[in-house]
Amino acid sequence: QFPIFALPTELISHSISSLSMEDRLRVAGVNKKLNIMELESKYHVEKMMIEEVSAHEKVMCTFSDQRITFYEEKSYSSDCIRRISKNASIGYLTIVLTGSKKFHREIYNLIKEFDIGELNLGFERHQMLKEMMVDSFFLDLTKACKIIYLYDCEKITSEALYQVYQVIL
Repeated sequence: QFPIFALPTELISHSISSLSMEDRLRVAGVNKKLNIMELESKYHVEKMMIEEVSAHEKVMCTFSDQRITFYEEKSYSSDCIRRISKNASIGYLTIVLTGSKKFHREIYNLIKEFDIGELNLGFERHQMLKEMMVDSFFLDLTKACKIIYLYDCEKITSEALYQVYQVIL
């Protein structure tokens, strides 16, 4: 067994920062010292997708880079997404969730804490997100990312759009 803690802390932290998101989360669960190092280590993910599918559907893996898949039939904690939101900057994030449990609301609220270049929210099948997409939520999202792709957002008022317009100018 390799004595990893014999290495300098800076080298361990640098090694952690080069791991994939999935491996980073695994490393964090090994022990308390690695958990702290992972929490303090920032990283960039070019593309990420957070999706929810049925366990009975075939998942078509056409998305490259990082993918987090939740299954509709299971229950989850939002802790892993919270951890990612604190450490990662993301170039392009797509979120497609379909449920309306407390977990889904937590995930959507965590979006505001991410550092995102482009955000694509899949509204097609998600009623909860349509309900959440009011002015205050929309304005918080505009602070978290540079580009947002939104569809069917009838609850966003012209006043909120004007506020964003003023910030852009």
